[in-house]
Amino acid sequence: MIKKIIISIFLFSTYASSESIHPVLETVSQNGYIIKIFSEVTPININVIHNWSIDIRDSKDNLIDDLIITVNGGMPLHSHGLPTSPKVVNQSSTGSYKLEGIKFHMAGKWEIVMELKKDNLIDVAKVSFNIR
Repeated sequence: MIKKIIISIFLFSTYASSESIHPVLETVSQNGYIIKIFSEVTPININVIHNWSIDIRDSKDNLIDDLIITVNGGMPLHSHGLPTSPKVVNQSSTGSYKLEGIKFHMAGKWEIVMELKKDNLIDVAKVSFNIR
């Protein structure tokens, strides 16, 4: 019993610390926001609906709160969008947002575009990556 508890604590602390240190994807928005994306599945695979945690900071490393974020994307080389309609459902903590329901259905080059709105200002961030 004690062995199971120790293993569970180890696994949880390893997952939490690696997630907080190593984002899966990173980009910078047009206005200089630093965006780090942590996926609940790594590596990102095809045909798996999953969620992302998105951390957003300004150039001075301050967390950005109260953004309204919309997400679109697709495969530019194939001229199609995402097979799901992922949504940012809440701000889970200061500067951290939860995106639910993202899925990629083919291997290849993908592009995600995030529109960030706050106080009538609109910013855009784009991240491109390959799924094998």
